[in-house]
Amino acid sequence: RPSGSYEAPLPRGTELLHYFEADAGSIVLDLSAPPSNLGARSIDEERLRLTALARTMGENMDGVKRIRLLVLGTPLERWGRHLRPGPWVDVESW
Repeated sequence: RPSGSYEAPLPRGTELLHYFEADAGSIVLDLSAPPSNLGARSIDEERLRLTALARTMGENMDGVKRIRLLVLGTPLERWGRHLRPGPWVDVESW
Protein backbone atom coordinates (compact mmCIF):
# COMPACT_ATOMS: atom_id res chain seq x y z
CA ARG A 1 0.00 0.00 0.00
CA PRO A 2 1.49 3.36 -0.97
CA SER A 3 2.30 5.79 1.82
CA GLY A 4 -0.42 8.38 2.33
CA SER A 5 -3.10 6.35 0.55
CA TYR A 6 -6.65 6.39 1.82
CA GLU A 7 -7.81 3.45 3.89
CA ALA A 8 -11.41 3.03 4.95
CA PRO A 9 -12.01 3.10 8.72
CA LEU A 10 -13.72 -0.30 8.65
CA PRO A 11 -12.34 -3.50 7.17
CA ARG A 12 -13.45 -4.45 3.67
CA GLY A 13 -16.68 -6.43 3.76
CA THR A 14 -17.86 -4.99 7.08
CA GLU A 15 -21.62 -4.64 7.12
CA LEU A 16 -23.94 -2.59 9.28
CA LEU A 17 -26.16 -5.24 10.85
CA HIS A 18 -28.36 -2.93 12.94
CA TYR A 19 -28.80 0.77 13.59
CA PHE A 20 -30.63 2.10 16.64
CA GLU A 21 -31.35 5.56 17.95
CA ALA A 22 -30.68 5.21 21.67
CA ASP A 23 -31.86 8.69 22.66
CA ALA A 24 -31.57 12.22 21.34
CA GLY A 25 -28.10 12.56 19.86
CA SER A 26 -27.05 8.94 20.46
CA ILE A 27 -26.91 6.10 17.98
CA VAL A 28 -25.89 2.46 18.23
CA LEU A 29 -24.18 0.76 15.30
CA ASP A 30 -23.92 -3.04 15.22
CA LEU A 31 -21.15 -4.08 12.82
CA SER A 32 -20.23 -7.46 11.36
CA ALA A 33 -16.43 -7.09 11.67
CA PRO A 34 -14.66 -8.95 14.45
CA PRO A 35 -12.69 -6.54 16.67
CA SER A 36 -9.37 -8.07 15.64
CA ASN A 37 -10.02 -6.87 12.08
CA LEU A 38 -10.29 -3.26 13.25
CA GLY A 39 -6.61 -3.19 14.12
CA ALA A 40 -4.00 -1.17 12.28
CA ARG A 41 -0.24 -0.95 12.13
CA SER A 42 -0.04 1.67 14.88
CA ILE A 43 -2.07 3.38 17.57
CA ASP A 44 -2.07 6.54 15.42
CA GLU A 45 -3.61 4.68 12.49
CA GLU A 46 -6.26 3.16 14.77
CA ARG A 47 -7.03 6.64 16.14
CA LEU A 48 -7.39 7.99 12.61
CA ARG A 49 -9.79 5.20 11.67
CA LEU A 50 -11.98 5.72 14.73
CA THR A 51 -11.91 9.49 14.18
CA ALA A 52 -12.96 9.02 10.54
CA LEU A 53 -15.90 6.85 11.57
CA ALA A 54 -17.03 9.18 14.38
CA ARG A 55 -16.76 12.35 12.28
CA THR A 56 -18.49 10.75 9.31
CA MET A 57 -21.47 9.82 11.49
CA GLY A 58 -21.52 13.23 13.18
CA GLU A 59 -21.28 15.21 9.95
CA ASN A 60 -23.77 13.17 7.95
CA MET A 61 -26.44 12.45 10.54
CA ASP A 62 -28.12 15.49 12.04
CA GLY A 63 -27.81 15.75 15.79
CA VAL A 64 -25.57 12.72 16.36
CA LYS A 65 -23.26 13.50 19.27
CA ARG A 66 -22.21 10.03 20.41
CA ILE A 67 -21.98 6.53 19.04
CA ARG A 68 -22.09 3.13 20.70
CA LEU A 69 -20.33 0.44 18.71
CA LEU A 70 -21.33 -3.20 18.79
CA VAL A 71 -19.79 -6.08 16.90
CA LEU A 72 -22.20 -8.94 16.26
CA GLY A 73 -24.39 -7.62 19.09
CA THR A 74 -21.58 -7.40 21.66
CA PRO A 75 -20.33 -4.01 22.93
CA LEU A 76 -16.98 -3.14 21.41
CA GLU A 77 -14.50 -2.76 24.26
CA ARG A 78 -11.36 -2.41 22.17
CA TRP A 79 -10.88 -0.74 18.80
CA GLY A 80 -8.09 -2.75 17.24
CA ARG A 81 -5.17 -3.61 19.47
CA HIS A 82 -4.62 -0.28 21.18
CA LEU A 83 -7.71 1.82 21.83
CA ARG A 84 -10.40 1.40 24.45
CA PRO A 85 -12.89 4.13 23.53
CA GLY A 86 -15.34 3.34 26.36
CA PRO A 87 -19.03 2.54 26.03
CA TRP A 88 -19.74 5.69 23.97
CA VAL A 89 -17.62 7.42 21.34
CA ASP A 90 -18.22 11.15 21.63
CA VAL A 91 -18.11 12.60 18.13
CA GLU A 92 -16.58 15.90 19.29
CA SER A 93 -13.79 14.12 21.21
CA TRP A 94 -12.54 12.22 18.18
